[in-house]
Amino acid sequence: MLRAAILAVTLLLLPSLAAAQSQTKSSRYGAWQGGEQSLKTLSEELRALVDEAEKARAANPLFLKDLRDLIRRYDNPWSVRVIDEDFKDGDFATNPTWTVASGKFGMGWEGLLSTVKPQQAAQPQKRKKVSREEMAIALLGVLGGAKRTSSQPAAPQAPTYEPAEIFLQQRIPNAFAMTLDISGRSSEGGLDFAVYQGAGRNVGYRLTSTPGRGLQLLRLSSRGTVTLGDTGPSVKISDGAKHQIVWKRAPEGTMSLSLDGKEIISASDTAFRQAFDGLTMVNRGGEFSLNRLTIDGAR
Repeated sequence: MLRAAILAVTLLLLPSLAAAQSQTKSSRYGAWQGGEQSLKTLSEELRALVDEAEKARAANPLFLKDLRDLIRRYDNPWSVRVIDEDFKDGDFATNPTWTVASGKFGMGWEGLLSTVKPQQAAQPQKRKKVSREEMAIALLGVLGGAKRTSSQPAAPQAPTYEPAEIFLQQRIPNAFAMTLDISGRSSEGGLDFAVYQGAGRNVGYRLTSTPGRGLQLLRLSSRGTVTLGDTGPSVKISDGAKHQIVWKRAPEGTMSLSLDGKEIISASDTAFRQAFDGLTMVNRGGEFSLNRLTIDGAR
């Protein structure tokens, strides 16, 4: 089948090859002008020819499908598998080695599990017993026309969370395709994934999810934080369901994020041109499970 597909590609290219030969009769060989852009152009032209053949019903549909798969295989800029982690060995400390920076992480039924509960709020002070003398003095004050003070109850404090962070120190090419299979539930905290540069893990690109705000793609650097993309509150991943996030960064700096097969963010940024030093996951409140992680990189 593969040989047939290659033959079909050759036949499709014959007109252009013949034209090229007629133009270069004086010299059989010349300087190679190819490269990534040439391959991209070739794949685009082949894809257009397959589309045309499909519309005209000029070939077997199964054959055209195989040809599309062949084009897609060589059109993929992320051809090197960097990380493939499914936690089936029941251990996140080896092969590859995850490091817990704060909080607690463990193994659940489906993968790496993290639970961050709200911290215990300070208990209100018990009401102090009042002696007879204090009651008499207070009563005299009221009878004497003194202003009566009333103590307002303290406003309830919002729950606070102590984030849990775990990171994987692994070289990740500047152009990558990351797939995250996750599930979890949160009402006020959130979950972050980031590719970082440097030991501080605070420089790079960060995908952050917050209930009520949706997903945001951020650029973190010494100059501050810049929002590159924002889905709005309608997009949710902390609803208890299983979700798949695909995060792609092309060699020219374009980035795309899709959730369960639907693109939700598209952005372009060239602030970081070097490889990244690793990946970090931060649970800011809630219960989350990372079931599988794969990262492919460009050569």
